[in-house]
Amino acid sequence: MPPPPPKAPVARHRKREGIVLRMFRELTPARGMLRDREDQAVVLEFESIGGLDNLPREGDVVEYRQFENESGHEAVNVTVKSRAQKETAQSKPSDSECWAAEQFLRRHALQRWEKGEPFTHSSMKGYRDSFARDTGKFKFPDDEATMKELGEAIAVFYRLSHAVPDTPKKLFLCEHPTDVYAFVEDIDVLGGYVGGVPNVMRNGPNDYDYELLKWRAKVLRKIFPGAEPRLMLYEACGMYQGHDIFKESYHLVWPMVMVDKQRAVAAREETVRLFEQMSEEEGHPLAKLLHRAKQKDENNSWERIFDISTTRPSIGARMPYSDKMSVTKLGRWVDNHRRVLPIAEIMFDFNNGEELPRCITVAGAEQRTPAEWAKNGMCRRSGKAVSYCTASIRAAEGQRNRRR
Repeated sequence: MPPPPPKAPVARHRKREGIVLRMFRELTPARGMLRDREDQAVVLEFESIGGLDNLPREGDVVEYRQFENESGHEAVNVTVKSRAQKETAQSKPSDSECWAAEQFLRRHALQRWEKGEPFTHSSMKGYRDSFARDTGKFKFPDDEATMKELGEAIAVFYRLSHAVPDTPKKLFLCEHPTDVYAFVEDIDVLGGYVGGVPNVMRNGPNDYDYELLKWRAKVLRKIFPGAEPRLMLYEACGMYQGHDIFKESYHLVWPMVMVDKQRAVAAREETVRLFEQMSEEEGHPLAKLLHRAKQKDENNSWERIFDISTTRPSIGARMPYSDKMSVTKLGRWVDNHRRVLPIAEIMFDFNNGEELPRCITVAGAEQRTPAEWAKNGMCRRSGKAVSYCTASIRAAEGQRNRRR
């Protein structure tokens, strides 16, 4: 029997479709593999995706135009036609999912706790927390499997509270950093008693203005010149019940910037110093942003906007999908109903020849499951290597002490 005839060569620039098999986001530029309708393997290269800032993910159906070069096939002008079906916040978890997640949390809850005893996580509800009664504290191992299971448990109870708002099984988890951890920041802009969230970082109800983040990334690159500028961005905007004012709040996790407490303090102090210095220049974009913030509340300053609490050893970082408890003027603990919700994973491209980097949205909130966002927002690490830091640690400590 004669061999089958060879396939006709692929026409250049013809629109084709394929399914993404795997993405390699850690490469520069990011690459991926897909399988086309004729069962041919094709390489995706992010740099050649015209005008598309959102990378595809595994399982997505994409449309692309193809060309050949010395290394094989590459895809250009990629358009995502349909997203892979993934679990969403709207899907109520089953009873078995809730039972398994609850047992996991209870298994790692401390039944008794003495001052000085180590723990990894705590609840803002304290001893009233239904998963860690009497202590409000947990001790999770830092291995990959446990962190993945914790992310899945967080997602289960977020989905439950989304479907059943009055459920008592709501999470108020805080993560306490390891000796070396991924750099975490909170950016808070105070609003007023009326008028809603200040929205200094937004152009409109749904469109984010990343100008502040671009300046933040530029300064952070100066402080940590060797670290990859990748950001997990979350928000927790709404009414701050303890003070009865509106608050614009963002939670930033820089997963490739490894710090200890001293470097975290130094990085924050150097950031505040440089932001204040640039804001003194007439017409500077940061001066305009600060003016917008002060119009909402005169107490807004870079010292206040870059929340100092994330650098204090005794205070943990609120975890993704966790809500906040605060004390009212009457001394009552109340739920703020301001969960930490994902916005996007962002890369900052400094090779564009401009003063500020280009923001590349690697994944939007809807492009990953709640379990993935929960895990991506964790800062604890098992390694001991810290990122090279140009800020003066000793000077930062002294400056911080003077401001107390």
